[in-house]
Amino acid sequence: MYNLTMKHKFTCLFFLSALAITSCSQLKSNTAIHSLMSKDRNVIELSVGEMANLVEHNYGVSILFYSLQCSYCDKARESLKEMAKKYDYALFQLEMNRQVEEYIQEDFKQVNLSLYHYPTLFLFENNELSYYIDNENLLNYSSLRRILIPQLFETETFYQDINNL
Repeated sequence: MYNLTMKHKFTCLFFLSALAITSCSQLKSNTAIHSLMSKDRNVIELSVGEMANLVEHNYGVSILFYSLQCSYCDKARESLKEMAKKYDYALFQLEMNRQVEEYIQEDFKQVNLSLYHYPTLFLFENNELSYYIDNENLLNYSSLRRILIPQLFETETFYQDINNL
């Protein structure tokens, strides 16, 4: 009976310490949007007008610019989808085409698209481009998580996967 009780206490202590570690931090952005609005925690597809509205109203948002003709973009979208399922941070994506590119070049001065390739994940804060992630770092979940989490949360321990503890 003593061993079972000690084992039970140790398990509870371990769980409580893990909970304390993973819940002691906050999002870096005060204007970041939580994905609680999406029960299935999917990446949210935006129109260019919605993207411009979010950024111009100073929301902290992360938006993947992608093309349907790009196989790297497919992999990046899968990585982002996995991130959206594991974290309460809203992640957005925007399909790029000629009309969207023209609008961004003419009316949305925060991004000079000629400097970037697809796929690229842009992080906006206070109506400015604050960080971007491109190419190979978007192609698998582990790389994306390693780079994106420190940009979104004050500490990396905030949203550790419970399974990894």
